[in-house]
Order: sequence, then C-alpha cells, then structure tokens
Amino acid sequence: MSMNELDSLVASAQALFAQSTTPADLENAKAQFLGKSGRITELMKGLGCIERGRKKIARRGDQRRQTSD
Repeated sequence: MSMNELDSLVASAQALFAQSTTPADLENAKAQFLGKSGRITELMKGLGCIERGRKKIARRGDQRRQTSD
C-alpha cells in the first residue's frame, strides 16, 4: 500500500468518525476499519505475512553461512 492510499484510508476513517452522530454510528465506523475484517485489520494481517517472509529469507541466509564455514 502506498502512502497516498494510506493517507486516503486515514481521511476516510476521519470523515466517517466525524459523521457519526450516535454511539452506534461510531461503533459501526470503528468496526469498518478495526473490526475482524476491517480495512486496517486486513492491512495488519498482510504485514504479518511480510514479516514471516523476511524471517524465512533470514533463516536461509543463516543456513547458507553455516554450510559455507
């Protein structure tokens, strides 16, 4: 996700929170972004995959170094 997309996501969240007039509206807005399948939650899940991928690459590098010694 690019910074422009992230800025757009933040602006969307801010606008939706500002439009909320009742506690239920606010809760629904929160769920849209932070709920189980919310937009930000999905992004965070994606970051977890990236981290796992980096760990795998680091492990491969360690294994290569150990076999070359």
